[in-house]
Amino acid sequence: MTKEALKAQCLQAIDEHQDAIIRIGQEIFSHPELGFKERRTAELVRSTFAQLRIPFRDHLAITGVRGDLKGRAPGPRVMVMGELDAVVCSDGKWVEFILGQLISNSLKYRTSSPKLIF
Repeated sequence: MTKEALKAQCLQAIDEHQDAIIRIGQEIFSHPELGFKERRTAELVRSTFAQLRIPFRDHLAITGVRGDLKGRAPGPRVMVMGELDAVVCSDGKWVEFILGQLISNSLKYRTSSPKLIF
């Protein structure tokens, strides 16, 4: 499979599961937790992995959760990592930086028909 074909397949899967992905993101966003205190978020990740039948290990570095998928054949591996802790922003520069990152990544990784959802 070419890199372009793999990218297209991943984007299609994301589009097909868009509602569930957004729901999970909104749940995390609605209940911010500071670093090493992400108990609710860790439970959400564990239950999502369990629902998807992804084997996982938890309580890594206190509240971390790691899912492991095995490929069909030996070869390159891919890691996807998410930081799910809340960040306390006490000045405008941090807020500006974080919003800039969100907007930049949204534009960089958008689909052919992006939606803006609040």
